[in-house]
Amino acid sequence: EHERSAVIYRSEWFYVHRGKTYGPVSSADLRATAHLGFLGPDDLVRRSDLAKWVVARTIHGLFGRRSPFPRWEG
Repeated sequence: EHERSAVIYRSEWFYVHRGKTYGPVSSADLRATAHLGFLGPDDLVRRSDLAKWVVARTIHGLFGRRSPFPRWEG
């Protein structure tokens, strides 16, 4: 499990939100995007070195119970 969670911190990512593709973004930016609510658990993401898209909620460490970021209300 530790190996899987480390992947989020060493990669660049693309993501699809509301039909638009974004990226590449760093792992830190992807996590911030998720915590700010601009990336949802059902949105698609993929690492820049892989062709397969996956549902964001399957990425270990991307969504946590407690966020270090305030949620965007705007």
